[in-house]
Amino acid sequence: MSQDGDGNRAAITIEGDDNQFHISQQGDRNSAVQLVQGSRNTVAAEQGQGPLDSDNVSVQVQVGDDNVQRVRQLGSGNIAVQAQVPTAEAALLAFGAGVSGGLLTSEMLGKLEGDASYNRILLKQNGNDNAAYLAQVGFDHSIALRQNGASDITIMQFGVGRSIAIDQPAGMQGVQIIQY
Repeated sequence: MSQDGDGNRAAITIEGDDNQFHISQQGDRNSAVQLVQGSRNTVAAEQGQGPLDSDNVSVQVQVGDDNVQRVRQLGSGNIAVQAQVPTAEAALLAFGAGVSGGLLTSEMLGKLEGDASYNRILLKQNGNDNAAYLAQVGFDHSIALRQNGASDITIMQFGVGRSIAIDQPAGMQGVQIIQY
C-alpha cells in the first residue's frame, strides 16, 4: 500500500501464516497500524521521504511465532510502537510496564508468559525528537535499532534467549531497557 501527502491513515489486520505486507507513506502526520496474528509473517512500514517530514506514527502488533517487523521513519517527531507477543493482553501489560518504570507484580508476570518465539524487530529512525516503544514476550527474540538523532527509547523483553542491538551516535540519552 502506498500513500502520498499529509495526514494519511492506514489500518491493516492480517490473520494467518506466511503473509507479507508493506505500507509506504510519504509526508507529515501519517499513521500506519498493522495487527497480525499468525506465524512467519513479515510486515513493513516506511514513513517520510526526508528530514522535513515529521510527526508520523507506526504501530505494529504481531501475535505468533517467527514474525518480522521492519519500520523506517525519516524526519523528526516520529513515534514507533512495536510488539511481538503471545496475546494482545501481553502487549498492553508490556507497554504498561514501560510506562510505570518496569514495575510488574507476579500476577502480571504470569500473564506475560507465552510461547511466542523467534520474532525480530528492525527499526530505523532518522532525525531528532523521535520515540520508540518496543516489546517482545516469549523466547529467542531479537531487536535491531538504529537512530541517528536525539530520541526516547523504551525496550521491554520478557523471556529467555533475547538480544538487543542499538546503533546511536555517542552521547545520546533517553534509552530505557527492561528485561525479565
